[in-house]
Amino acid sequence: MTNAVVLLSGGKDSAIVLWWARREYDHVTTLSVNYPERPRGEVLAARELSHKAGADHCEADLPFVSTARRLRGSTSATFVSDNAYIPMRNLLLFSVAGYYAEIRCASRIVTGQLRSDGDVYRDARPAFSQQVSKILSDSVRDNRAFRAEPLTIEQPLTKLDDESAIRLGRELCVPFELSWSCLEDGTEPCQACVSCRDRARLIRL
Repeated sequence: MTNAVVLLSGGKDSAIVLWWARREYDHVTTLSVNYPERPRGEVLAARELSHKAGADHCEADLPFVSTARRLRGSTSATFVSDNAYIPMRNLLLFSVAGYYAEIRCASRIVTGQLRSDGDVYRDARPAFSQQVSKILSDSVRDNRAFRAEPLTIEQPLTKLDDESAIRLGRELCVPFELSWSCLEDGTEPCQACVSCRDRARLIRL
């Protein structure tokens, strides 16, 4: 039996990899990482998507994490203009996912980075996840009797552009209506931020 931990933000890309993982693995655990500025719509969307997928859902709180929007006034560093940027984001997420993968005896950590993410962020590229996979695999206790293979980070969408990922999601019957893409913390998507505009463009394809 092969188990997987899916990093689930609640957005459309993570919804796609969740439905992909349902098809590929025997058992799936979803993991959402909460931080103070995370939109509540994302939190609720992740819970609903996990429930719809029939997966076990876990949430981990990282109260010390902040986005560039909050940190921009810091005197210790200069942060990029992207308000949603989180320093060391993927390294933090992969480490937390590694913890849950070990206690769940999972061999895979599945994430939803697209090719366009790797064009912008080096830590969204396969080369980075391969390096971290080696560290995580070396870090877990030797419990091969319960783990089918070495612990590895899997990024099934990294060769896809945004349009191809949406087409894959439709083939997998992903309930995109349950996902949340807005960067703002409102009760409804703002329809004005870059994520809302991008979502609207892609869903119309």
